Amino acid sequence: MVSASEVYDIVHSIEENPAFMVIWAAFGVPITSFVISIILYQLTKKWTKQNALLTTTIAALIVVVWILGFVTQMILLFMGASGIQMLLIWIVMFLTYLIFTIFNQKSIYKFISDSEIAKKVKNSK
Repeated sequence: MVSASEVYDIVHSIEENPAFMVIWAAFGVPITSFVISIILYQLTKKWTKQNALLTTTIAALIVVVWILGFVTQMILLFMGASGIQMLLIWIVMFLTYLIFTIFNQKSIYKFISDSEIAKKVKNSK
């Protein structure tokens, strides 16, 4: 379990060096997502329609959080925002995208499955 002093140390280091948030937005999100996707794949070896919906939803969330989070963090860094502000903005953005994705997962899945790329993949099998 993480102690309060460890959390304070992490927040203090982000406050001292706001570039950590940009580095997290650029590299931390994709690496963490890759690890989570491997774990999810191992847990759900069967490929069902529900798993496809979950995977598609998670992939859409990751892409949006990664791209928009990185762009936003770069803008905030160049504007001179503090590390705490950048951290809080990133957390709020992530939670907003997560809630949106959870409530609209069927629409996202339909949009992705109706796309040209999905049609090409289906035709190639």
